[in-house]
Amino acid sequence: MAVIFCVAVLLVSVLVKLCFGTSREEGGSGIETDVRQLLDTMSTEQKIAQMIMPAIRSWEGEENGVTDLAAVPDLAAALKRHQYGGVILFGANVED
Repeated sequence: MAVIFCVAVLLVSVLVKLCFGTSREEGGSGIETDVRQLLDTMSTEQKIAQMIMPAIRSWEGEENGVTDLAAVPDLAAALKRHQYGGVILFGANVED
């Protein structure tokens, strides 16, 4: 759930920046420049990971689905290590 919260916060911050950020006419650097500066700081591995969106239905053959990352530390470590661009969850991943 922490991963979902982090992704949601990131998406909201990007949307706020896009909607309320300064424009070039207002003296800002522009979104393209901001994105270019961010990309210049990222490694090739980070850029590739941002293009991947894994679909997590289950882990290592578990039929019940993944509902708690604490129960599958290998998956939690992979999500933290690779900084994927997003994660696709299914009904089996949500308890309530």
